[in-house]
Amino acid sequence: MTRQTVIDYILPRIQNKRVLDVGCVGRWPDDDLWFHDELVSNASECVGIDLDAEKIERISEHGYDVYVADAESFDLNQEFDVIVAGEVIEHMVAPGEFFDSCKSHLREGGELILSTPYPFALVQIARKLIPGMNVSVINDHTMWFCPDTIETLAERKGWTVDEIKFARASTNGVTQFLYDIGYESFEDDFMARLSPEKTPTQ
Repeated sequence: MTRQTVIDYILPRIQNKRVLDVGCVGRWPDDDLWFHDELVSNASECVGIDLDAEKIERISEHGYDVYVADAESFDLNQEFDVIVAGEVIEHMVAPGEFFDSCKSHLREGGELILSTPYPFALVQIARKLIPGMNVSVINDHTMWFCPDTIETLAERKGWTVDEIKFARASTNGVTQFLYDIGYESFEDDFMARLSPEKTPTQ
């Protein structure tokens, strides 16, 4: 996913809000690609969690409010306006439990914004059509999602998908051209914005 696409989509939604960044280590310490710092600079307050204890310790030494926690079972005893989970859900074993944990940490009116690779992107289809090639998968990915499966999982766990947005490539090419003429779903990644379903008493 292009970093600029993520910035343009997420940052306007976190202004003056309390944010939780799930999987905050990301590409730290590569400052040019580390998105958590962008969240910290734009939110009123930003907390981060990740399983990488060594990097969390090093990041915290720089003054960031970060903790070691599992995305599928975190319990911070805090509430947030927005939870951001960039390129995280495809690494999980039990993504439904992640949705449950997020729900218990959102304030009323809060939302979850996640991003994930798209398995039916044009480049993935092309790789399948070339003899000897296969779909490109990062070694620690456990599953794939498309907008339909995200919506199905969300519905079963008591969430509503408010928006799906494909990420536009940053370099000129076929997928960028197709995106610009309306064929957005050929891109490599997409984002989903979700909110918990309201109970009858809300």
